[in-house]
Amino acid sequence: MNAIEVRGLNVRRDHFEMNNVSMEVPKGCVVGLVGRNGAGKTTLIEAIAGVTETGSGTITYDGMSIWENEKQIKQDLGVVFAEPWFNNMTSPRVLVESIYPWYPDFDFKYFVDNMQRMEIDANMTINQYSSGMLRKFLMIFVLARRPKTLILDEPTTGVDPVSRNEMLDLLYEFMQQEDHSILFSTHITSDLDKIADYIVMLEKGRVIMNESKEMLQSRYQYSGRGLPDIETIMLDIIGEGTLPNKGGR
Repeated sequence: MNAIEVRGLNVRRDHFEMNNVSMEVPKGCVVGLVGRNGAGKTTLIEAIAGVTETGSGTITYDGMSIWENEKQIKQDLGVVFAEPWFNNMTSPRVLVESIYPWYPDFDFKYFVDNMQRMEIDANMTINQYSSGMLRKFLMIFVLARRPKTLILDEPTTGVDPVSRNEMLDLLYEFMQQEDHSILFSTHITSDLDKIADYIVMLEKGRVIMNESKEMLQSRYQYSGRGLPDIETIMLDIIGEGTLPNKGGR
């Protein structure tokens, strides 16, 4: 069973087109979404999250269409966009109090405990946060809603290495539940080296690679060296790498 399944998706936005994109997020797995700037990662994330108009194609969650089961799916789905969707002049505490009635499963103790763990003041206004503090807050906020599936668009951008590891720890903890799943777009491919099960690569609005990380690294491994990292493989796929052997490709 797939937590998310995309089939034949086409999106046109301004001068950008996404053509016949198909991919899936297997239940219980972390899927990393990679590609160059402008490849279509954010467009795909927004289409899956239901905030961008699509053309043809289908998107389902646990086999259900979001348009037919919107309330249930939105309760089970947690999304962190590249840019906050709320007024940054408010404080996290006020924000939580305002959304609490809409999300009865919101875990206030989890939120408070992890804000303290990450040393983030919930009484400050969000516009006072550094980029790293904002990213950590957004992840804690969405995890406190207790979703089953996470969609994360560049969640660790602008975050220092120590804080990134703390955020990855939160994702490790989230994935301890067998029915939890993550779709994670990032330019920081070292994060995916640590947590991804599958890698999907976009180029000019098309999927050019969709494979398990284990199979991918095995295929690109060459004699006398360890397993290549995701960045090395990406560069080789788009013709800018230096791998002398592509594992039989």
